[in-house]
Amino acid sequence: MKYAIKFYFSLRIVRSSNSIVVGTRLCKRGIIRFNERAAARARAACSAHTASRPRALWRRALAQSSHRVSERAVSQSRSGPPMNEYAEYDWRLPLPAAQRCGVGRVRLSDGDRQRALRGLRDAVDASLNLALRDKSRCQDDAFLRRFLYARKHDVQRSFELLVRYYEYRRAHPEFWAPADGGVLRALADGLPGVLAQRDRRGRCVLVLFAANWTPHACPLLSVYRALLLTLERTLDDVQNQANGYVVVVDWTEFTFKQSRNLQPKTLKLMIDGLQDCLPVRFKSIHFIGQPWYVETALAVIKPYLHAKTRDRIVLHGNNLSTLHDALPLDILPAELGGEGPSYNSERWLQEFCRGENLDPTPGARARAAAPNRIGGRRSAHR
Repeated sequence: MKYAIKFYFSLRIVRSSNSIVVGTRLCKRGIIRFNERAAARARAACSAHTASRPRALWRRALAQSSHRVSERAVSQSRSGPPMNEYAEYDWRLPLPAAQRCGVGRVRLSDGDRQRALRGLRDAVDASLNLALRDKSRCQDDAFLRRFLYARKHDVQRSFELLVRYYEYRRAHPEFWAPADGGVLRALADGLPGVLAQRDRRGRCVLVLFAANWTPHACPLLSVYRALLLTLERTLDDVQNQANGYVVVVDWTEFTFKQSRNLQPKTLKLMIDGLQDCLPVRFKSIHFIGQPWYVETALAVIKPYLHAKTRDRIVLHGNNLSTLHDALPLDILPAELGGEGPSYNSERWLQEFCRGENLDPTPGARARAAAPNRIGGRRSAHR
């Protein structure tokens, strides 16, 4: 009689309702958590009978219950914003800007940072590498912190990056020459540009509008120099050192004729410098509106990229909604489907020229570009 009652009770548990949620809870993220006491009680009721059918019914009901609860979780998650939006949303709390932007998220104490800084300075002083013959700038703590943040305060890796940086500068000193007309032309065309606001994780957002590129007036090397000098200027901010950069390249209306001016030699120099020699953390690189010939060029370049770099390149095509999943709408310009106005390249150009003590007016840019001959043509500004 006792076993019959338990068997009847187990069948009632299994068959009582269409959605058996005994011993389950639905968390906000749709995670199913079973109440161990209720589950153990139900298993004990089923195991009291030696037949295999009640156990099979229990397993089937348990699986159906999990499936139904997971479906409810998915439907609830689709009905509202994704939970990561809540996690990353900036509620504009009365916190210091550095703390809101994530500098305080580095898992190191101030003492650890100071020890790493002293270790890097000692390694520079003891080094006999010819690339570090001029150690005057290495005495600047703010300059050394760039390399520590880029390698997560690993002293050995930071020192190796510092050596490669100086070797690259020694091999290509023309890249760091004062900005000329070609560099100013590239900045005026948004190659690159810097958005006024950061993303939710405090990262600096760089944009490049590839369709604005005029190769006869602004060669690819000038665009690369503009990018290098922009990175050098923005790395003065410790938030950019700690949080890194997000790059958005808009290939919309980029023609096949323009793509023929992407010289492989210059592309190789750019990959070597940006990937291995600069104290910069590129957290993600987004391509939108890319034509087939850009994807073909990227397929050729990818073998020369590190695995981490390859994984951080995202091809969106014409689907801007996937870009908006990564970057908030309120910081993006209208060209990228954002809620802001059209991108104004003059804002970053003016700020860059103030830091370099240059005249950003169009007349001054034309005079700076006039003496430069590029590919047998005299460069000019539109």
